[in-house]
Amino acid sequence: MDRRSATILGVIFIGLFLALFAFVGLVFTVVDKVGDDSDSNRFSRGSGPAIGVVEIRGEIRGSDKIMAQLRRLSDDDDIKAILVRIDSPGGTVGASQEIYSELRRMAKSVPVVCSMGDLAASGGYYIASACDFIFANAGTLTGSIGVIMQAPYLGGIAEKFSFQMRTIKAGANKDIGNSFRQMTPEESALLQAMLDDVHKHFIHDVALGRKLDEEEVRPWADGRIMTGSEALEHGFVDRIGSQNDAIRYAAQKAGLSESSVRLRYMREDRSFSLKHFAGEAADSLAGAIIRGLSGAEPSAAVPAGANGLPMPMLLSAPLAQGLAAAYASPEPLAR
Repeated sequence: MDRRSATILGVIFIGLFLALFAFVGLVFTVVDKVGDDSDSNRFSRGSGPAIGVVEIRGEIRGSDKIMAQLRRLSDDDDIKAILVRIDSPGGTVGASQEIYSELRRMAKSVPVVCSMGDLAASGGYYIASACDFIFANAGTLTGSIGVIMQAPYLGGIAEKFSFQMRTIKAGANKDIGNSFRQMTPEESALLQAMLDDVHKHFIHDVALGRKLDEEEVRPWADGRIMTGSEALEHGFVDRIGSQNDAIRYAAQKAGLSESSVRLRYMREDRSFSLKHFAGEAADSLAGAIIRGLSGAEPSAAVPAGANGLPMPMLLSAPLAQGLAAAYASPEPLAR
């Protein structure tokens, strides 16, 4: 096959690929609209008082989507209470702190009630502690107030396979956490000081949210995980109960009739996410095909990350590392 024929086939293939993704995107958009309409008829449409429901599920990486949902609720005069449903092992420090602060602000205007699912640990508990009242199931796993940072050491593996990593840096600590060399005592002390500072803020914010003295929180802030029953005993949750119990409590605090309470669920725009994914995938595939047809080599790789740390620091429960595949990466974790 000559180059012209290969190019034509490549263009046809790319066109079919994009058409397929456009079709799938259309299907998902229609499904989303149908699903949203059925739920809206019951919970969202029409006027009148309602409880806004924000769901925080899975690993917390970035706060933009949750913050956007909270802003919409904050701007809606029909929202008389907020229910935060958490089923999360935790996530990044900054995102957890940002959501915590926004919930604290909203709690000055409307009741903010938390309902914990299977897991509301570390960053998930950080967020929960901002709420006026916390419901947990007896078997909910929560707590994990602490910080951990992990970076793999690959020097032995690299030596075995005769692999060398050459690092050029400006700034003595720019490659701190470099996986291909041992960490120096000075670097370890620097990171320890940083984690201690994050831990201090974690304890302070939990104590503030739970109306406890920091000294009451500190003995339980060693990274341990508690059941809902244990958390209730030590003052980290307020009541054992289900999500429905939390809804009834929020309605009562907002002065709403339990029999006619309306729930307004905040949902992620999945159709947008799908189109974004399709665009990224199409660009990657098109680039690979064009390079293959032209015989060009891929451009030089840009170093991943601004420093030697592989990923941002996280607040997450160590147990969740065994429960969720999301923790297969070497990240600093708060626990």
